[in-house]
Amino acid sequence: MDGPDETKQYEDPLMDRVRAQTRSSRKRRSDVDQGKKNYWGILAGVLFAVGLAVLAYFLYESQQQLTFLNTRLESSQQDLVTVTEQLETSEGRISDLQSGLSNSESQLGDQKQQLNRYQHLYSNLKSGQAKQTKNLEALAISKADQAEVGDLKDELKETTDGLKDDVSAVNSRIGETEGSVSELRGVADSNRAGVVSNSESLGTLRTTVDANTEQIVSVKHSLDRDYYNFELQKSGGVMNVFNVSLQLKNTDSKRQRYHIEIVADGRRINKKRVNINEPIFFYVEGIKKPYEVLINRVGKKFVTGYLSVPKT
Repeated sequence: MDGPDETKQYEDPLMDRVRAQTRSSRKRRSDVDQGKKNYWGILAGVLFAVGLAVLAYFLYESQQQLTFLNTRLESSQQDLVTVTEQLETSEGRISDLQSGLSNSESQLGDQKQQLNRYQHLYSNLKSGQAKQTKNLEALAISKADQAEVGDLKDELKETTDGLKDDVSAVNSRIGETEGSVSELRGVADSNRAGVVSNSESLGTLRTTVDANTEQIVSVKHSLDRDYYNFELQKSGGVMNVFNVSLQLKNTDSKRQRYHIEIVADGRRINKKRVNINEPIFFYVEGIKKPYEVLINRVGKKFVTGYLSVPKT
C-alpha cells in the first residue's frame, strides 16, 4: 500500500481550487445573511425608537392640555366664588336700601299727618279770630259805655296779638314740616334710584355667574374626555386614531370646508362640505356619550384637528 505522502502526490489541483471556491462562496453567503440580519435589527430598533418618541410626544401634549384645563377650571371656580360674594353683598345693600325706603316713606306719612293737623289748627285759629272780631263789633254797637268799649278793645288787641303769635308759630312749624317733607322726598327718590341701580348691577352679576357656570361646565366636560390630535393628508390614505379610522377625501381652503370619511364600530360615516370648527358627533356601541371629530385648520391638501372620546 502507498503511504499518505504518496496519495497527496496524486491529488488533482483542480479539485483544490473547486473546494476553495466553494468555501469562499459559503462564506460570502454567510456574510450576506449576517448583514441582512443586522440591517433588519437596526431597522426594528429605529422604528421602535420612533414609536417611543411619538408616544412620548402625545403623552406630553395630553399632559399639557390637562394642565391647561385644570388651570382654567380653578380660575373659573375662583371667579365664580368672587362673583357670588359680590352678588351676596349687592343683595344685602339692596335689602338695606329697601328698608331705608320703607322707613322714609313711613316718616313721610307721619309728617303729612302732622302737617294736616297744623293746617287744621291754623284754620280754627283764623275762624276764632273772625268770630271774636264780630263779637267785639256787636258789643261796641250795643254798649254806650266808652270805657267798657275801650276795655273790650284792649282785650281784643291782646287776643289778636296772641292769635298772631300762635299763627306765626303755626306757620313756622308748617314751614319746618314742609322742609322735612321735601327732604324725605329727596331721600326717598335717592333710595329708589339706588334700588334701581343695584337691581341692574344684580342683573349684570347674575349674567356673569351664568357665563362662569357655563364655562365651568365646559371645562368639566373637557376633563371627562380624552383628546387625540391628528393631521390628515389628502393623499395619505386611511389613518387610525384611537379606535377610529379617518380618511380625508377633499378640501376647500377658500371656503374653509372639507370632506371626510369616518369608520367607527364597523359603520362608515361620510361627511361632505363640513365647515371648519364644526363638530361631528357619532356614537360607538357600548358608549353612552358621543365621540367628536373637530377640524380646526383646513389647508389645500391637509387638515388638522382632534378626536375627542369620553373617558371610560
